[in-house]
Parts: sequence; C-alpha cells; structure tokens
Amino acid sequence: MKVGELMQKSIQNLRKTNKEKVLKVLYELGQCQKSQIVELTSLSSGTCHNILQELIESKEVVMNSKFASTGGRKAKCYELNPDYCQLLTISFFREYDDIYNIMKVYDYQNHLLEEKKSQPKKLNFQELLNNIHSMFEKYQNIQVIMIAIPAILNEQGYLDESFLVRGLEDLKNRQIQQEIQAQFHVPVIIDNDVNIATKGYYSKHQEYKDLAMIYQPLKELSGVGILQGGHIHSGHHGMAGELSFLPGLSKQQQFEYLKTKEGTLQLLTIFILTLLVTVDPETIVISCPWIEESQKIEENLQKTMLSKEVLPHIVVVEDILKYMNLGLLELGHEFLRGGRNNGKIY
Repeated sequence: MKVGELMQKSIQNLRKTNKEKVLKVLYELGQCQKSQIVELTSLSSGTCHNILQELIESKEVVMNSKFASTGGRKAKCYELNPDYCQLLTISFFREYDDIYNIMKVYDYQNHLLEEKKSQPKKLNFQELLNNIHSMFEKYQNIQVIMIAIPAILNEQGYLDESFLVRGLEDLKNRQIQQEIQAQFHVPVIIDNDVNIATKGYYSKHQEYKDLAMIYQPLKELSGVGILQGGHIHSGHHGMAGELSFLPGLSKQQQFEYLKTKEGTLQLLTIFILTLLVTVDPETIVISCPWIEESQKIEENLQKTMLSKEVLPHIVVVEDILKYMNLGLLELGHEFLRGGRNNGKIY
C-alpha cells in the first residue's frame, strides 16, 4: 500500500473513531450540549461540531433547544434520533421446567416499543423464526438482532452440546446465527447469556474494571461471566468461567449442593474461591434465588485461610434479566457505532 493510501486510511479510521466517541456520549447521557461532548470525548470543539453536523444530516442525531444558557438563550441540545432505527433483543431464560423466550423491540433511544414473551416447555426453532418475522412485519426499520442464550457457540457457529440447557435441543446442529441472518438480512449478534449480563452490569457500574458474575439457578448448573479491564474475557473456546466443569466436583455433586440453601452457599463459596485464585476480581456479583444478601457468603469466606484484605467485594442482585437486557442493548449500540468485531464481545 502506498504512503498516500496509508495516510488516507489512517484519516478515515480516525474519523470513524471520533464519530464513535461522540455517539457513545450521546448514548450514555441521552441529551447533552456540545460543550459536554467536547469535555467527555477530549475532542476539539471544531471536530465535535463537524461530527454533529454529519450525524444530523444522516438523521442519526437530532438537535433541540432545551437548556437555558448563561446568556438567557436556550442552548443547543443534541440527542440520538429515536426514529433512526430499531433494535430487536431476544433472551432465552430457563426457570425450573420452562424455557422463557423474551423478545423486545426498542427504538434508537432504547424506548421499549413492544415485548413478546413465550413460555414453551421446549423451544421450537421454526416458531422462533415465525415470531421474529412477525416483529419485522410490524417494525420495518430493525437494523440489528441481539440474542442472549444459555449456551456456548463453537467456532463453526454451532451450539456446543456440552453446555446445552434442557429445552433448547431443537437448536442443536444448527448455525442459528447464520440462519437468522440469511432469512432477515440484518446482522445477528449472539453470545452467552451470563457474559451479556456481566456486560450489562458493568454498563451501570463502570467503577468496577475487574469483576465476575455468577448466575446459579436452582435446577441448572452455574454460569459465570468474567470481565477484566472493562472487557469480557471468554477464552479461546468460550470456556472461561464454566465452573461447573471444575475437577473434583461432579455435576451430580453440584445438584446435591443445590438441594438446600446451605449447600448452595457452600457451592457458591467454592466458585468464589476458584475465581479469586485464578482471575482475582475486585467484585463478584451473584444472582441466585436462594441468596438475598451477601452476609452469609462473606461469613463463609472469612472462615477460609485467606485474609480479609484479599477477599472480593460481594454484590447480590435479584434480577439477572435486567442486566442481560442492558447487555444486549449495549451490544446492539456498539455494533451500530461500529465497535464490533466478528460477533465477539469486547
């Protein structure tokens, strides 16, 4: 590549990066003035002005006059255009003997436009496609689909049967990401549900740069998301955090632990200590129906030989679906801003 071509490509990449910075600020703040964008992006006023004008021309951003300036006149306020596009999120969630399939459509400002919830004993892939089709018929500006699934996709795009949750058997031997993309002609982002929930939690708690989230249902094995330096760490094969495969702890033993609240506390203590001596997160977030507060877990940890100074901060959350949904929206907006790469979370 010639020097001139390299310089041109470098300039284009810089413009793209600057545009992503501006869009990220607008996404996180909702409404803001240009001075706020300049401060938060560290870009010059002229650069921000040019990017905002470009975004207004493309109708991705709209301008209002809602804030009073110090001179008495209303200052210009910028925000994402809610009508610019729509995003479709799909969550698969198992609770006891049922699989929940939760489908939501949002506008570009993350206002919920419609929610459809089904509760089959087993998921039927064709019914899933039919439900997506009904959403596309009603909302004709969906530009990206994000899917959270309690499974791991291998490099060929198939679900790894070792991690398949009961009720999702119809998804075996299918390249579901490719099949959905081929039918609806929009990008499909699909990833592990707990990884996505971990990303969603971080989006609201960015003070924790290194954290892990343990999701422990009562009738299924655990799922764990690991975030290091603000980025999800899933490992080369997506195995990072699959603590149910720990040596010396069979699946049968884990289900025995889960029969009682005290057993569940012991199992979670094992998982926390494993995370502590492998990735050493600052904070561990726990979602489990039997765990309502962190005190019992902290007491269990203090009984170990580890000093109090090295124990992680424990946070208990009730609604993992809340953070899963936040994570899906984060992924969708990252993609639309241009910050995605090969369908993996960064």
